[in-house]
Amino acid sequence: DSHSGFVTASGYNAGAGTIYTKAASQTSGTLKISNKYNATQSTGTSGAYTPLINSIDVDNLIISDNASVSVLSGADITVSTIANFDLLSGSSLSISSNAKLTVPAIANLNLAQGSTFNNFGTFDASGSFLSSMAINGAYVSNSSATNIFPSNVTVGSTGVISHPAGARLDLSFVNLTIDTGGKINADGLGFAAGSGPASGSTHQVGASHGGQGSGNSAATYGSVTEPITLGSGGGASYGAGGGAIKLNVSGTLTNNGSISANGGASYYSPGAGGSVWVNFTDEKSTWSGSGSITANAGIPSNSAYGVSGGGRISIDGYGTDTHSGFTTAAGYYASAGTVFTRSTSQTNGVLTISNKYNATNVTGVGATYTPIRELDFSNVDSLILSSNTAARVLNGTSFTTPVGLSMTLNSSTSLSIEAGATFIPAIGSTINQNAGSTINNFG
Repeated sequence: DSHSGFVTASGYNAGAGTIYTKAASQTSGTLKISNKYNATQSTGTSGAYTPLINSIDVDNLIISDNASVSVLSGADITVSTIANFDLLSGSSLSISSNAKLTVPAIANLNLAQGSTFNNFGTFDASGSFLSSMAINGAYVSNSSATNIFPSNVTVGSTGVISHPAGARLDLSFVNLTIDTGGKINADGLGFAAGSGPASGSTHQVGASHGGQGSGNSAATYGSVTEPITLGSGGGASYGAGGGAIKLNVSGTLTNNGSISANGGASYYSPGAGGSVWVNFTDEKSTWSGSGSITANAGIPSNSAYGVSGGGRISIDGYGTDTHSGFTTAAGYYASAGTVFTRSTSQTNGVLTISNKYNATNVTGVGATYTPIRELDFSNVDSLILSSNTAARVLNGTSFTTPVGLSMTLNSSTSLSIEAGATFIPAIGSTINQNAGSTINNFG
């Protein structure tokens, strides 16, 4: 093939057609879906798409130049004998709910920078020759979808995995690597402004989740050890809450980028932090890397009104821990959420409540606090308060801690027991109160 002209079946701001070529040396040929209208111009799709209707047998599948391809609901498509699958910049592939795309023999899968892969049905690469997959564009899914990845998945420096607003993310990996700049991101993808179990009611009221927002009387909510709840939205029409990320990892998580479910920023009353649950499923699994894991409250442009609380994080079941990054569910001038960590060598884990917002910035809490509930101590044998945290046992709450609980109050933290509350450290418990911390007992 020595031709130098162009071949196109483009739509004009609509869905592209198909181009099939097959050299004598190829077994099954190449299918290209492209919206390149002529030698110099690529058009949009205006919401139109190219449906994959039937299973196909090709050596190469290329989607490029603003083409939008969909596997429609009810379709079960197999792309067999494929060697190369290229989803190029500006193009997208969407798998609808109740649809399935299987690539049983793929050798190379390229999700390029600027591309989008939406899976709300089933994507199955389990039977392929593919041992690794690089995500350099956007990969969007939700907890109802089935994603069967090869053994090694890398989120490149331009890659982002996320879920739609109001949904959740639930993905399983053997080995997951997030490069510097790569993201698993659910920032501002939780409850919309004014929505959620503990949303702000006006711009002067902050949102709550794991920690309390300013002026908010609604109860905090969500699990310490298995968090899957969305962050509540800020007041009025301001910030949305953080989304919810669950990652099941049986091998190694190497995070040099970021995993985040932060609340959405706004001028007043940003969203509360969401949830991140990293569930290691093998006792030999490893948590490594220098990246961050956060479920912080959103940042307000004006912190004089409606500041919001942090979310919830659980990192559970790892065999080896060599990570050096920071993990935080801080409020932003409001109370912190919770961070739970547990290795396979521990029967129970460590619950940390900290308002360290990032590697260098510690925020205040104002008049807000993090409520301590009896259920928070399930599977916990160590409680650490640090970095401007204010924890509180609320009026009407009465419980005894687990036997042998170790409690540490670092400088600039407080534990308050309200009138009408009872908090009893069980036999064998220890309280390490460091200089600069405060215990207030009115119960």
